Amino acid sequence: IPLTGGVSALQYAFAFYMLPHGLLAVSVGTVLLPKLSELAVSRDWPGFASKVEQGISWSALAILPAMALYLSMGHPLVEVLMQRGRFGSSDTKLLAVVLACYSLGLLSFTIYLFINRVFYSLQDTKTPLALNFSGNLVNSIFNLLTVSYLGVPGLALGHALAYTVIATTALILVRRRLCCFRLGRTLILLAKGGCASLPVFVWGMAVSWAWSRYLEGFSLWHKAVILAVAFGLALMIYLASAKVLAIGEVASLIRRLGSKGSVAI
Repeated sequence: IPLTGGVSALQYAFAFYMLPHGLLAVSVGTVLLPKLSELAVSRDWPGFASKVEQGISWSALAILPAMALYLSMGHPLVEVLMQRGRFGSSDTKLLAVVLACYSLGLLSFTIYLFINRVFYSLQDTKTPLALNFSGNLVNSIFNLLTVSYLGVPGLALGHALAYTVIATTALILVRRRLCCFRLGRTLILLAKGGCASLPVFVWGMAVSWAWSRYLEGFSLWHKAVILAVAFGLALMIYLASAKVLAIGEVASLIRRLGSKGSVAI
C-alpha cells in the first residue's frame, strides 16, 4: 500500500481508535481509581487485587465489541463519516485498513493504560515510566520491521504489536506485585468476552459484504441510517451473547457507568 496520504490516514485512524477508549475505558478507570487509591492506603491487598481484576475485566468487556466492529465494519464507518470532497474511495480503503491494524492493539492498549493507573494508585511512577520507555523502543523496532512490507498500515500494526507486548509485561508485573491477583481468572473472563464479541465480528463482516454488494447507489443519509441500525443491532448481539455466556460483569458495568453515584463503588 503506497505512502500517499499516509500521515492523514494515521492521524484520522488514531482518532477513531481513541474514541471507544476515551468514551468507555477511561470512564472505567475514572470510576475505579478512587477506590483503588483508598484500598492501597488502607493496605487491603485482597480488596485491591479484586478491584484490579474488575477494572481489567470491565475495560476489556467495554472495548472488545468496539474492536470487533472496527475490524469488520471499518470501511462502511469511514465511508459514511469521511468520504466526501477530496476524500475519495481510495482514501477510504487506506484509512479502513490502517484503522483495522490499529484496532488489533485496542484491547492491549486499554489494559496497559488501566494498569498504569494501578501503579499510580500504589504511588509507583517508576514502573509506568519504564513500561512507556520500553514500549516506545519496541514500537520503533516493530515499525522498522513492518513498514517496509506493509507501508502505512505497517506503522499501525507496529503500534498494535508493541502495546500487546507491554500490556502482557504489565500484567506479569501486576501479578508479581499482587499475590492475590487472579490472573488466570481474569484471562478466562477476557476469553469469554472475546467469544461474546465473535458474533459481533461475524455480523459486521456480513454488513460490510452487503454494503459493498448492494448499497453502492444509496445516498449518504440512507447509508448513515443503515450504519446506525447496524451498530445498534451489533450492541444487541453483544449483550445477548454475553447473557448466553453468563458474563454478568457486562450488566454490572452498564449499571455502574449509568449510575450517577458510580464513583463511590
